[in-house]
Amino acid sequence: MARVQDLMTTAVVTVGPQTSFKQLVGVLLDNDVSGVPVVDREDRLVGIVTEADLLPKEAFGTGERRRVLRIVAELLAGDAPSLLAQAEGRTAADLMTERVSVANPEEDARHAAQRMLEHGVKRLPVVEGERLVGIVSRSDLLRAFTRDEPDEALAFRS
Repeated sequence: MARVQDLMTTAVVTVGPQTSFKQLVGVLLDNDVSGVPVVDREDRLVGIVTEADLLPKEAFGTGERRRVLRIVAELLAGDAPSLLAQAEGRTAADLMTERVSVANPEEDARHAAQRMLEHGVKRLPVVEGERLVGIVSRSDLLRAFTRDEPDEALAFRS
């Protein structure tokens, strides 16, 4: 079975914690990616920002509308307060998810795929020691099925 290091992307697009909202949008669009790891100066993973983290700014608007929504959210509780906080975020540090599920380069790709499904994520940063060394996405893992194997070899295996 393939290992994460066999399938991961090593030329990872990253941002720093102080990257602005507008720069984040540009990085995602310019690189045709839906999420980017946030790293410190030593390439240590500190979080990840995805399109989903940026969307609340559009969803909740600005100014008076956001103030009204904040009052309603505080009354109703739930996820709305955190979404509103994201809508007010200005930098990667404000917007990022800090608790990130990661993969190890030596890890079996099957385990990485299982973790993606369990956590409902599209990508796993690949970390060796404390440093970011790659990223493995759903499409990277699907590439394992394009190898020259007969269809019978792809049948369900436990």
